[in-house]
Amino acid sequence: MKFDLKYFILKSNVLKIYRECIKYTYNIKDPIARQDLQNYIRMEFESNKKETNRKTIEYLIANGRKKINAFKESHSLMN
Repeated sequence: MKFDLKYFILKSNVLKIYRECIKYTYNIKDPIARQDLQNYIRMEFESNKKETNRKTIEYLIANGRKKINAFKESHSLMN
């Protein structure tokens, strides 16, 4: 795979989503639930870390953002 500017932008976006996900888990008061969610997030990212197809990576980024927003929305309804 050729590493160009687009690749580094995608990589940056993936890292940004990962950090946002992990950071958001600190809002969960139950330590077991927080750890479970952090493990789930890590597994999701690990399972896709060797992906090289840009369209697939872009899809995963968009899908990740949707999941984050849905989780935040459902979590805010619970509080």
